[in-house]
Amino acid sequence: MTLDLDGASGARIGSAVAALRKARGMSAQKLSDRCAELGCPIPRSTIANIENGRKGDVPVREVITFAAALNVPVRDLVPALRGREYLGGFEAGVSAA
Repeated sequence: MTLDLDGASGARIGSAVAALRKARGMSAQKLSDRCAELGCPIPRSTIANIENGRKGDVPVREVITFAAALNVPVRDLVPALRGREYLGGFEAGVSAA
């Protein structure tokens, strides 16, 4: 399963990963190592391709792993989720009917 919520989400996710990684002083190799420690190996070359927008679709498991490795909520990596509040799996203020 991949996340493609707005047609350009892969590039935007990559930009977010790069910004957060750099803000933490973490190299792409260190992020790759941390992902492997979490049980989802993501090669440094794949990270570079995601960050540079060369990989359009980012699998959900990789997004979740990046969030865990960078210690941020998934919504910080997925532009379409930013600014939304979720309660019990449902978006607050939206009817489930």
